[in-house]
Amino acid sequence: MSAKRIDWRKAILAAYAAVTFGAMFRMGSPEEASWYALSIPFLLFAILPVALLSVGAKSSLLTGMGALVLAAAGTIFYVHTAWFAAPDAQAGLIFVFLPLYQLVAAAIWLGLVRVFARLTHQER
Repeated sequence: MSAKRIDWRKAILAAYAAVTFGAMFRMGSPEEASWYALSIPFLLFAILPVALLSVGAKSSLLTGMGALVLAAAGTIFYVHTAWFAAPDAQAGLIFVFLPLYQLVAAAIWLGLVRVFARLTHQER
């Protein structure tokens, strides 16, 4: 029986989703049932930029590096906001604006990966 290898890009995505949900849980009101109905779409939106680079791309090394950078930056911002910053009513906006900035960064990164692939003739 052989052990199945885990794709390291999907492991990055899973870890980032766990950290993001942990920050949402810490900053939210999880004792209310309605909180989950609203937090799940925000969680999916928050992990979307990393998921674009982790799941749907061809070049695993370059897109994985981009996913790692986005996940590391997002983790730093979410952990700081949830556990270290002073409580603020606007802190939840990080789950709106950070993913937007990350989407722009992911689009730029995917464009650069595509240009690099064409220049090195690695596109099939």
